[in-house]
Amino acid sequence: MSEIPNNVSDSLAANQPFVDTTRTYKTISDNLAKKYADSDFHYQQKQAVISWWEMFKAWLGRLLDGLFEFDSQEALAEAVDTLLKTVGLILLVVVIFIVVRAVIKHKGNWFFEKQEADFQLDFATSVEATEENLEQLLAQFKKEENYRFASRVLYLLTIKKLAAAGTIIYDTDKTNIDFRRQIKNTQIRSFFDHVVYVFENVWYGEKELKNTDFSEMEKSFNLLTKRLNE
Repeated sequence: MSEIPNNVSDSLAANQPFVDTTRTYKTISDNLAKKYADSDFHYQQKQAVISWWEMFKAWLGRLLDGLFEFDSQEALAEAVDTLLKTVGLILLVVVIFIVVRAVIKHKGNWFFEKQEADFQLDFATSVEATEENLEQLLAQFKKEENYRFASRVLYLLTIKKLAAAGTIIYDTDKTNIDFRRQIKNTQIRSFFDHVVYVFENVWYGEKELKNTDFSEMEKSFNLLTKRLNE
């Protein structure tokens, strides 16, 4: 081992600290902790917000996994996506079918059809409406195959004929149940029940009335009229 020359000082041997004069050193401030205690320097990881759609897919995934026990999460996720796409496609087809059916049924004339029908119905239900007026409307609705409004007119004709025969006492505050209680003849009451049943199911239940169903309703009306005239 070579000896250190006498003219070279050994800082380590002399227990002197080594100082690198090629660098510049800064001192640490005493209020460093206070400086970085501001809320701007507080970093917290925000929790991800899960949407209702993601929650629904997770629930559906658990349901499918419980039924079929998939081998991997990838297979489960693919099954969930396939099921949702299939259901969505079915719903789309159903909506298109309903829209197309409505357009064909009304021939795209909802506004004019409703406006005309409402005008005729207002006339039919007015106090001035006579049996002759109602019979004219009935013939018109039957010709147009508008059995919904035809059932309304037929019901009004039934009430008018019963009142004219003295079988019931008409009052706007009375209900069909009240009118039924006034009818003493069991046959007439049976015909009346059928007319009211069809009318209420079509008018208030929004059920479609076909030609055959209306014919049965009209048959009960004719038998009721015949019985009143005996």
